[in-house]
Amino acid sequence: MKTDNITTGQTVWQLMNNGYNTGQFYTCAIESGNTTSNMIIGGLQDNGTYFTNTLNYNQDWPKVFKGDGGYCAIARNRTNYYMSIQQGKVFKLDVSDNGIVNNFRNISPLGGGGYIFITPLILDPLDDNRMYLCAGKSIWRNDSLNAIVMNGDEYGLISQGWNKLNGTTTGGLSNSPSITALSISEANSNLLYFGTDGGGVYKLDSCKSNSSSKSLINGSDFPFGAYVSCIATDRLNANNVMVAFSNYGVKSIFYTTDGGSNWTDVGGNLEEHPDGTGNGPSVTWTHIYNDGNSIKYYVGTSTGLYSTDNLNGANTVWMQEGPNTIGNVSVNMIASRTFDNTIVVATHGNGMYSNKVYTPSSVIETKKDELKVNCYPNPFNHSVTISFDEEIKGEALAEIFDMNGKLRATLRNQSTGIITWSGKDFSNRACAPRHLHGSHNFKFKNFG
Repeated sequence: MKTDNITTGQTVWQLMNNGYNTGQFYTCAIESGNTTSNMIIGGLQDNGTYFTNTLNYNQDWPKVFKGDGGYCAIARNRTNYYMSIQQGKVFKLDVSDNGIVNNFRNISPLGGGGYIFITPLILDPLDDNRMYLCAGKSIWRNDSLNAIVMNGDEYGLISQGWNKLNGTTTGGLSNSPSITALSISEANSNLLYFGTDGGGVYKLDSCKSNSSSKSLINGSDFPFGAYVSCIATDRLNANNVMVAFSNYGVKSIFYTTDGGSNWTDVGGNLEEHPDGTGNGPSVTWTHIYNDGNSIKYYVGTSTGLYSTDNLNGANTVWMQEGPNTIGNVSVNMIASRTFDNTIVVATHGNGMYSNKVYTPSSVIETKKDELKVNCYPNPFNHSVTISFDEEIKGEALAEIFDMNGKLRATLRNQSTGIITWSGKDFSNRACAPRHLHGSHNFKFKNFG
């Protein structure tokens, strides 16, 4: 808003948005299970939770709840919706398929407290009747969500169905770590992984029991005292786990295939230096997509969305997704559904995005002795347009290497045969010298 005169008794303000629309999403959720539903919800900073039932980006999303929108979930068949707002207030809602809220109730646990501002919650991936909620230094579990009657109560806390899992408590002191991340695999819904803002990663082997105790599974190479921003489990193998630390200047991404007995640094080209220092982005979210035939790994960072088909330790190559759509904006959450290959990405500043997952089985590498590559202008100052021979069809992926053979950038464009590059590497730094040679700078892949 602006005004040309603040000295009058009735100041007139002029709206200056001028068509600028943005969404600072903290979270996102889609309906799980065997469905092709387009129902998506997401919590936004300062602006509550919004809803859509269509992938038509020109259609407005209705606002379905208030506050700072936090973690949310959609039960199978949309029988119930769960939404939260700042400092751990959790609600059960009845939402119609056009986004009308018919009823709701505050279902926050009586006795809970110490919540972080945007409090993680998850539903049991096999049982929508069960929820796990971070409550400061402990985790609470509700086993009877379906039995909770919605009555429009906005402020009342409940004890119905809630149990505090004392075996998850991280300490009783004011400076004890708070729990910041939760994850459960479909392959073993009795195994819960969780992390803290003090760098601890734990697992609870019998999370449906009230008497189980946590086990610390930190790797020897984990950054000391760092913030665990996300834990992702493989839906088909509960021993495959990826952990993200969101701090700058530390190794950010670790992976285990044995439930945390051994961990491997997989930060790869997202780290400027091998020890994690330098200008690598902050990693806020990790996601493992496994459709039973192939696996794809995603990370949300402060500079956009990245993915890889192959984890190769510190040599892992992460490729930026949607550089011309999602862009170099913070990605706070990723959700997917393997039934119809849907993936949804929540950004903090550029709205919500959805797409279908491309897996390695759909990729055909173009093998040619010589690539006919045209770059113009070349050399270039700011950006370069790369075109190549017409034998490469469909969606194109270009990998750009420096003179020493180091991968500096990966580019994807759905326009056949043409890709535009800004001249910047994975850390958003200008590459030099900015002169491209098709004989050694490029590798291309073609997507069917």
